[in-house]
Amino acid sequence: MKNTGMYVSLDIGTTSIKVVVAEFINGEMNIIGVGNEKSEGLSRGIIVDIDKTVNSIKKLLSKQNKKQTLRLTK
Repeated sequence: MKNTGMYVSLDIGTTSIKVVVAEFINGEMNIIGVGNEKSEGLSRGIIVDIDKTVNSIKKLLSKQNKKQTLRLTK
């Protein structure tokens, strides 16, 4: 039985938002994508404008989707 899966990590920080995309195949975790975007809508680690924060995340995921053959949607 083979274990497989796709994993996405999102780090939402005050100055930037980062993403790491990995796949788990045959007991090994392989990083297949990374990216970052300037963070907006946060101050001192607290979301102060949810709309700006969501837009920053959407920009990052859009850029990441252009780099890869898979689509990150949720």
